[in-house]
Amino acid sequence: TDESGQISSDELGQLLKDVGVSPQPKLIEEVMLKVDLDQSGDLSFDEFVMLMQMLLDAGGFTEEEQLELQTVFRRFDPNENGHIAAEGLAGALGWLGYQLNIKDVRAILAEVDSNGNEFMEFEEFVMAVQKVRSQQRKVMKQVFEEQDTDNSGSLSTVELEHAMKVLGYEPDPVVIAEVAQEICDEPRFRGIKRTVDMRFEDMLDFLELYRKREGLTSTECRELEEAVRRYDFDDSGCIRAGDAGKVLRWYGHRLDPDAVGRLILKVDVDRSGILSVPDFRKLLRMELEDSIKAWTDAFKTLDYSASGEISSQQAEHLFQELQLPVSACTEQRFVFGLASAFRRGLNLQSFVKTCNKKRKDRMSELRDYGAFSTAEIAKYQEVFDTYAEMHDTPGFMAYFQVRQLVQGMFLTAPNETLKPQFGELMKDIERRGSGTLNFKDFLRVMRQFVELQVQDRSIRERHAIEETHFSKQEVEDFRELFKKHEDDQELLHFPELRRLVGSVLPLSDQRNMSVLLAACHE
Repeated sequence: TDESGQISSDELGQLLKDVGVSPQPKLIEEVMLKVDLDQSGDLSFDEFVMLMQMLLDAGGFTEEEQLELQTVFRRFDPNENGHIAAEGLAGALGWLGYQLNIKDVRAILAEVDSNGNEFMEFEEFVMAVQKVRSQQRKVMKQVFEEQDTDNSGSLSTVELEHAMKVLGYEPDPVVIAEVAQEICDEPRFRGIKRTVDMRFEDMLDFLELYRKREGLTSTECRELEEAVRRYDFDDSGCIRAGDAGKVLRWYGHRLDPDAVGRLILKVDVDRSGILSVPDFRKLLRMELEDSIKAWTDAFKTLDYSASGEISSQQAEHLFQELQLPVSACTEQRFVFGLASAFRRGLNLQSFVKTCNKKRKDRMSELRDYGAFSTAEIAKYQEVFDTYAEMHDTPGFMAYFQVRQLVQGMFLTAPNETLKPQFGELMKDIERRGSGTLNFKDFLRVMRQFVELQVQDRSIRERHAIEETHFSKQEVEDFRELFKKHEDDQELLHFPELRRLVGSVLPLSDQRNMSVLLAACHE
């Protein structure tokens, strides 16, 4: 427009819009680096022609995205047949973060299946992703215009959060702010003073980066990487799928083995038995999607009148039922929230958001405090300090000391059903050799053994009840009596036991004393 014989970057953007081409800013930046040989930031006519050809060849994907498409296609073609079926396409699109039902997937397959064999080769797969992106872009444009309430031509982080919800995400405001800031910090904006508001052109890059993170904050990404690294014994950047449960527990998840197995099947689609950090990010995203469905179904069961709202009392009941209890560390904050946010009850969106917050709080507490109460943390701090004093490095204790401590917790071998799990935990400690751990990691290790100890005691108690045939009321009476006389480790020592039993049975009778001694030895 300035008749300079060159096209500036600003003029390029307008020109591409005029000819109906609207690639992602990141792709334009990538291609510009290749064609702008003198790095002037302006393009000659020949450079412009080269740029247009490269954009055409790229098909709208950056080099990184093209590599990702190839990797995902191979994952869903484990037999290397060179094609995937409709079910595989649905899984591949879901893996990339696009949520479509099978009907829409089949419609896309019908459009791009050039030879009509109901299978999709790689070139057709790329075309399918292009179509999904194109459809998404139209939806995004409409949502963008609806959410740009101040007609500024950009979305603030608050407007962006609303837009993400309309697009079907359950966004975390922290993640939105971080991703928006990351977009603004990209090299193409260097030297340009701008806010974190998102223009429509930036939205595609924003969504791609958001999907890449799988909705995790930078802190959560870092914690996950540390959890994977803990069990990456050969420094390959990956772990065995069989160790996935350990990684998730260390990260702060409480999932039973069956739930972990189902998630692994979703992620390890090529059945390689190996999982990377990106695989774990996707696994966490899939777990959240399953949780949101469970929360939604639970909400609907109590929304008897289909009003779209439940009372605060019903919400509290569901939190307990969904195993999202209020912990000791967040109880006061949560009760205060109940008094304000829940005064009129919750709609589905508020309920799901609260469930997700409680889920994140619980995971954070497991990572930071092992989900122990304040009193329990103080007790473990004393234990840790005692062992740390024996170590050369202040603030650390050795893993062999942890082994000694755990052996003291399990005075008898765990129940047969728990022995494999106990053996794996002990093997993990053995692998650490002469390594050390800080108090935070010590709490996380102890949490795993405490949960195993609770399961062990529960199994033993159930077997004892079955063998003795005591009634439920009798068992509860015994429990109350036991708790009055147990020590701080929830154990009853023999002198105290003898005194209690002696108040009911005459232990002067040698036969009674022999039975009591035999029971204790068992």
